[in-house]
Amino acid sequence: MFKMSAFGALLAMMTTQASAADMKLKTDDGVSLAATSYGNGAKGVLLIHGQDRSRKDWDNFGEKLSLNGFNVLTVDLRGHGASGGELSDEAWPLMVKDVAAGVAWLHDSGAAHITIIGAELGANLALNGAAGNDNVNNVVMLSPGLNINGVKVSAALGGYGERPLLLIADSDDATSARAAGLIADKVVGKKKLELLAGAGSGVKMLNTDASVEGMLVGWLNDAYGGASVIKHSQREVRSGEVDADIETSGTRFGEKQD
Repeated sequence: MFKMSAFGALLAMMTTQASAADMKLKTDDGVSLAATSYGNGAKGVLLIHGQDRSRKDWDNFGEKLSLNGFNVLTVDLRGHGASGGELSDEAWPLMVKDVAAGVAWLHDSGAAHITIIGAELGANLALNGAAGNDNVNNVVMLSPGLNINGVKVSAALGGYGERPLLLIADSDDATSARAAGLIADKVVGKKKLELLAGAGSGVKMLNTDASVEGMLVGWLNDAYGGASVIKHSQREVRSGEVDADIETSGTRFGEKQD
């Protein structure tokens, strides 16, 4: 369980409007990205949206986090929202560069500890973006998949190493729940898996299940104690059901999405 102080901090969030600053980021392959920053400080949070969504999904949560001392950045992925770039089959894996641009901005703005929170496609991008970036301390994956538009988690897991990982999915979303269980099974560092019931998927879980914000706040406040024990909130994910679909060092993990 997350510490009650995390939930207390959440309930104590101020109602004052947070200051938000819109800006443009440039990726290393020249794509212009629309972004919004909230707050400042050493504890950075990068919020990555899902397919066909935008950074606006995170407005409310970004403001709340900034009012609690977090340095928050939201980004429109290439081809989404107000960002530039064409959305083609080749563009999806290149969105890892969009994540890298966001991490670089947070680091340059003074964030010494950076968490990436991604929803659905954004969850896969978060893990891939963190895998090769030592400036990222931990990742949260909301409703991940094994392979979303060519953004796979298989190779990223090896590069992610022993950093902490939080996974949250709805047990009614069979694809994400199964993917989250597979990923958690292969993570070598501290990890926590939360399978909820009736929470929906991605960012929607923040609105449909009041416990999700508390989980995220607790995680961001370094509540990793006991996280190496995977928690299944609603049902067990039996490893025997998925062994045939995953190899730690192979390529089959992530090759297909049921």
